[in-house]
Amino acid sequence: AGTITALLCACIAVVAVWAVSRSSNPAVPTNAGFVPGALLYEDDFEDPESGWDAYNDGDTLAIYSGGEYRLAVYTDSYVVWTTPEPALDLADFILEVEARQVEGPLDNNLGLLVRYQEEDDSFYWFQISSDGYFSVDLREGDDWISLIGWEESPAIEQGLNATNRLRLVCRGNEFSFYVNDSPVTTLVDEAYVAGNIGLAAGTFDEPGVVVHFDNLKVHALQED
Repeated sequence: AGTITALLCACIAVVAVWAVSRSSNPAVPTNAGFVPGALLYEDDFEDPESGWDAYNDGDTLAIYSGGEYRLAVYTDSYVVWTTPEPALDLADFILEVEARQVEGPLDNNLGLLVRYQEEDDSFYWFQISSDGYFSVDLREGDDWISLIGWEESPAIEQGLNATNRLRLVCRGNEFSFYVNDSPVTTLVDEAYVAGNIGLAAGTFDEPGVVVHFDNLKVHALQED
């Protein structure tokens, strides 16, 4: 099975306490000249033996469910994440997934991990909320660093059972982030140059967030 971790976090929305300034420019996609190339990895979550975790500890849950992958957080101020096994070691690529909240408060966070470091659970996290916001965080060891603070975006479909297609483009130290094919932000950061991918979901003040993921794909970069 892959790696899944639950973390009690006081409120990830205000992790700017540890904020480190990184370069970003929401107006111009950093990796705009690249399109999906060769398929490197995919999972439609039809096969429960495909390498992602399946468990229920009461506070968090991860299972294959009806051809989708289900993450649930039943306690407040918690984040749960999972990565596939065997681990992928990816540097430059395009990662896409469909995400759909099916239960719980809309004030939440869910999304994609990239460049995950197995030894200390460090990663980049592109997250959206079901009430229309997005952000990008970096986890380094036990520290959360806010790279892009929470910003509202009309590209995000809001509400329960609304499907959002998330896309993250990584090339060297440049990252571009999309929701439903619309660019929402970019950044330049050099903390990690390669690593695994993952999925994550979390709660703030209210517990009970349940998210389904589907049609995950990783493509090589190809010049447009």
